[in-house]
Amino acid sequence: MRRIVRWADNIAKGKTDLRQSFTKSSFVQGVTIGPAPGST
Repeated sequence: MRRIVRWADNIAKGKTDLRQSFTKSSFVQGVTIGPAPGST
């Protein structure tokens, strides 16, 4: 979350922000958009 705020602040100030950050994720196939199974 902190990185998103920093990115938005830099864009608002007209600065170029090309830094990348990666987050581990996995694709859960389903028939609808909603919370992943077992996330509740």
